[in-house]
Amino acid sequence: PRAAHPAAAMALRFLAGAAHRAFLAPAACLRRPAAAWPPVPARGLSSATPSAPLPGKLVDVVAAAREGTRRSRSYDGLKRFTPTSPGIRHRVIVDKSDLWKGKSLKALTVGIPRSGGRDHHGHITKWHRGGGNKRKYRIIDFKRDRLGEPATVERVEYDPNRSSFIALMRYADGSPSYILAPEGVAPGQTLCSGRVAEDVDMSAGNALPLAQIPTGMRVHNVELRPGQGGQLVRSAGAGASVVAHLTDRYSLLRMPSGEQRRGVSPGPGPPGAR
Repeated sequence: PRAAHPAAAMALRFLAGAAHRAFLAPAACLRRPAAAWPPVPARGLSSATPSAPLPGKLVDVVAAAREGTRRSRSYDGLKRFTPTSPGIRHRVIVDKSDLWKGKSLKALTVGIPRSGGRDHHGHITKWHRGGGNKRKYRIIDFKRDRLGEPATVERVEYDPNRSSFIALMRYADGSPSYILAPEGVAPGQTLCSGRVAEDVDMSAGNALPLAQIPTGMRVHNVELRPGQGGQLVRSAGAGASVVAHLTDRYSLLRMPSGEQRRGVSPGPGPPGAR
């Protein structure tokens, strides 16, 4: 059809020429003499002549093409998928390839009894409960009260009872313990709990009282009362910031919600975000 605008007519002529060239290109390749085709090795045998190395730019293009054909890419602890369909184009999940593949430690694992909403007669008294996969509870050390005793991280595991990962560490006497695994903790790392800042370094996974943690550092597993165990900031990705030290006993924390809350300084607050 005739285009009303000159620019549109020029675009139509360009597209028609491109289509004509694309149609003639395979025929031109087929008309090459047989001597121009590369030798085909016999079935089951490889060619004796090594192939010539590809140019540098062509190697980069081939590497990029192979990288694009992968189904997933993992960095920053997240896995992103190749957009082969609209459903996974923007899909991002947590990368669990480095987690422990075996079972949890039996000495620190207990069963979770569930009633499914039934009473002792078997009658439903609470509706819309039940189902799901069976889960075993991992006993987590929220207190971190073994001061001055270093422990070595053996592995990082998945915990079905919480959104964050857990780390299994073992003390020098051989006793194991599960703790919340902050970002950056890896197997082979040594962690410790201290009473003053000189006892341990300010690295993720170590535990100190809030009064000994510098302002501006992010913490997790914060206690409400000394010796009660961490109850705040325990989910994955959460971290509270130490804003100020009010007295020797109380410190001001900025919670993940933005609320500023007073925390008890004698309670341990392991540095690092979940």
